[in-house]
Amino acid sequence: MDSSYSWHPGAFRLAASWAVPTSLQPDEILSSWLIRTALANGCDPLAFVGVVWPMQRVWAMDLDRQPRAALLEVLGALSGAAPALLGQATLLPVARRVLLADPPANQSWPWILSVGPRNRRRVGRMQYCPVCLAEDKDPFFRLQWRFAWHCICVRHGCQLLETCPHCGASLEPHRAKASDRVDSCTACRESLWRGAPWHNELPSARQLQIATDNTIKVGQATYLGAATSVRAWFAIMAFYVGLVRRTLRPQTAAMEVFASRINSEALHDLGFVPLEKLTLRQRTGLLDCVGKLMSMSFDRLLSELSNTGLSRQALFPDGVPCGSPLLRIAEALPDRRVTRTAPKRFSSGIGQFRPRSQREVDRMMKALHRRTALASDT
Repeated sequence: MDSSYSWHPGAFRLAASWAVPTSLQPDEILSSWLIRTALANGCDPLAFVGVVWPMQRVWAMDLDRQPRAALLEVLGALSGAAPALLGQATLLPVARRVLLADPPANQSWPWILSVGPRNRRRVGRMQYCPVCLAEDKDPFFRLQWRFAWHCICVRHGCQLLETCPHCGASLEPHRAKASDRVDSCTACRESLWRGAPWHNELPSARQLQIATDNTIKVGQATYLGAATSVRAWFAIMAFYVGLVRRTLRPQTAAMEVFASRINSEALHDLGFVPLEKLTLRQRTGLLDCVGKLMSMSFDRLLSELSNTGLSRQALFPDGVPCGSPLLRIAEALPDRRVTRTAPKRFSSGIGQFRPRSQREVDRMMKALHRRTALASDT
């Protein structure tokens, strides 16, 4: 199978202040490293971070999003790892490359899975590959498992999981006890990989995932023959995500035909839940449909759209963004814009006379009464 991309190099042979130094593995997410370090030193993660950051309730927030610089400075001094390297193990660098700006502080980040912290509980999405955990000498959770466009392990050719295969609980490794393992469920204490179901990967979702990773790494991509920036690539993905979701509630016969051609009927109604908060099953099916559309050549895509009878306005109800490769598709589709002309109020010919509406007659009568009343008063 193909090897996955590397998001950061890790840090080895750390000169830590605690008894058992723990290396930060390549692509390991920051919270996973803290949990492994705590367990290696014989204490639970809650007590460990209480010593590292006294009076800081770091497990009550999403520590992997954007920890404050002061926290990383303290952690770097104690662990022997450079604060800048620890920052690479968070989601912030990838979010900045996707948005070309700092992500919002107090709301969900686009294209990053939300874990929904509620005190120390997690009600959101966190995923993993059971085969990766089984093969790891020292199991750890990857940074890329928090990306919303990731639902496949390209290394092992299987779909990711987001719950314990034994009890169905969400992943909450930060709630582990000192005697637990990182790859064990904190609810039932069973292994997250032993006996886990194997779901074959969806080829279109896999292709889209690899193409998106490559776009971030290289800094650009090519879509429909045009060079595309990282931000534009994600804007195109967002358009197709919205298009597939619209096919689940088609309002025209043409959209119903298009839904059948891309097989979106197999998806369940996604409601108005954002992509970052969908279940893994919902998101995988949605991304597979998006991958099918984005992998089509211009001629094939135009043929699929034209054969269903979709117009420019039906495909782009909010208009086409300027400078986007999607503009080429819009220009090739039929323009069925409805132009409404205001009826003439006064007609020159008797044959063109139209009766006035009841509302207009009432308004004219009230005006006549007012004029009559004023004339009588004078």
